[in-house]
Amino acid sequence: MVSNAPIVFLVPPYLSFLLFVLETSLIMKCAVFIATLLLVALGVALYRLYFSPLSHIPGPKLAAITQLYEIYYDIYLGGQFMLHFKSLHEKYGTHPQAAGELPKLRLLGPIIRINPWEVHINNPEFYDTIYTSTSYFDKVPEHVDWSDVSGSGQATASHLLHTSRRKTLNRFFSKRRITAFAPEIQVRAEKLCNRFLSEYRNTSKTLKLDFAFGCFATDIVTEYAFSKEYRYLDYPNFFAPFLETVKKAGLVMHVFQIFPIVRKVKDIKIQVDDIITGRNEGHKDASHPSIFHDILDSDLPPSEKKARRLADEAVAVVGAGFETTKGAMTITSFHVLNNPKILQTLKQELTAAWPDINSPPSLQVLEQLPYLTAVIQEGLRLLYGIAFRLPRTSNSPIVYGSYVIPPGTPFSMCQYYMHQNETIFPSPNTFDPSRWLADPVTGVMPTAPNGKLLTRYLTSFSRGTRSCLGMHLAYAELYIGLANVFRRCDLELFETTTRDVEIHSEHFLPRAHPDSKGVRVLVI
Repeated sequence: MVSNAPIVFLVPPYLSFLLFVLETSLIMKCAVFIATLLLVALGVALYRLYFSPLSHIPGPKLAAITQLYEIYYDIYLGGQFMLHFKSLHEKYGTHPQAAGELPKLRLLGPIIRINPWEVHINNPEFYDTIYTSTSYFDKVPEHVDWSDVSGSGQATASHLLHTSRRKTLNRFFSKRRITAFAPEIQVRAEKLCNRFLSEYRNTSKTLKLDFAFGCFATDIVTEYAFSKEYRYLDYPNFFAPFLETVKKAGLVMHVFQIFPIVRKVKDIKIQVDDIITGRNEGHKDASHPSIFHDILDSDLPPSEKKARRLADEAVAVVGAGFETTKGAMTITSFHVLNNPKILQTLKQELTAAWPDINSPPSLQVLEQLPYLTAVIQEGLRLLYGIAFRLPRTSNSPIVYGSYVIPPGTPFSMCQYYMHQNETIFPSPNTFDPSRWLADPVTGVMPTAPNGKLLTRYLTSFSRGTRSCLGMHLAYAELYIGLANVFRRCDLELFETTTRDVEIHSEHFLPRAHPDSKGVRVLVI
């Protein structure tokens, strides 16, 4: 007979005691581990607050203790850390005016500690100390490693190595070469405007200027850098997939991994190999050499001429070459169209300088137009260039007033706060090209309250040895592109407001509100 009664296992008393000891021991080990972590965290916090070489620099205590403070604003809130600096500077003291500083300049707590190992400075007069052609400051490796273009000059942390790599590229992007390339820019500007007129004029179709200008800038920089055009201006509705990718990705450098132009590394490697071996049949009819020719013909060592490094350089050049130009053309166009008086004044100047629509003026002529120049400068001021802080490190101490920044400490400034300074730029959020115009009687160029030229405080392309490599190309695109658009076309804003162009967050570059549909216009 089989019993259905449950089987009961009796645990000997000694085994129960052993299990109790083991369980208690495990709990104790966990408790000791947690207590150790807490003690270590407390020790680190006390060190960073009171014994760190940066403990004398003002700032929020939580930021001094942990980078979680920065992560909260930049990751959780989405690109808000740079914009938060203003409230930090306001809260953590003021700075006595020093010799050479702007008179009556209200400085918002000019130096603050923004994380356990980095400081931020808000003083326009200190900009040329950090970003200068005579300094030997390095970039912070942690701020360039994520770019995925570690072989490029742009992502080179070492000042000496960067100088070596930059020397060759400076020749390629020289003012003389850009001026010679200007007719190619004019060809693409005409193509852009012809599409505006043939596909959008007197229709209900809305035109997204940021998309159109992105295609315009990309076709130019790829033609100039690679002697090869990818014809993004031919895309239907100017909807090139990479533009939407860049918008969603936020950080431009991360986009390069899937950037359809230059992350075709195989395509670039083939072109480089062809140049090395002398074949290069696909580019023999190009009107100018590519950037690869200049690097390969330079006196750089062989290690600097490997295909992978050249590909990195190409990626960085194109990424930097289209985004700033696209942004500047878009924000400038919005403000011009949003102000009838500014629009009328600009059109009058362009018509006087360009009476025959079939005979466009040269780049040199456009550069001499004062109002067009002022419009471009004001657009660049409100674009801000790179919105991310630009940290540098020094091998020797940096003295700032009564503060000493220890060697190896990242220190930075933001172009956003340069361009938002109310003493230098009254009503800084107002698009006012007249602030850049010379005095109509004396011809004297505008100055800041301290008597220095106002252009000294326009830092959209940064300054010094690390200034924007493609600045001359960008200016040429802005002069020729905007002149063509406003001379050839009549545009009208469509359901677009300042909310669609003003900075809402910082993701390396300034970004508008996530709900923005971009700058949309009708062609009339």
